[in-house]
Amino acid sequence: MPPLLEISSVIIIVIYLISKILHLPFSIIAFVVGASAIPPNAISALIGYIIYRIVCKRFGKSFIDEYKWPFYAGIFIGYGTVTALLITFAIGTKAMWMLPY
Repeated sequence: MPPLLEISSVIIIVIYLISKILHLPFSIIAFVVGASAIPPNAISALIGYIIYRIVCKRFGKSFIDEYKWPFYAGIFIGYGTVTALLITFAIGTKAMWMLPY
């Protein structure tokens, strides 16, 4: 079995040195995280970043930075409310199995 750890370390070091010599904006951590992410997560992050860039161009970065946290809070409050309602409905339907009596 080949020494995978040593080989991958040498490859990463070579890529890092090439990027430093050529002055390329390359992040090893971003590369490893992106390469190890499953496609749906990577694609959704890419789509989210593209939407963020479009909205920043349209409304301005200062506006987005000011209102992004209330927007996120609204999304998570909505998720929490829907989850609570679904759990309530599931418990209610499970409790109704004795209703014919």
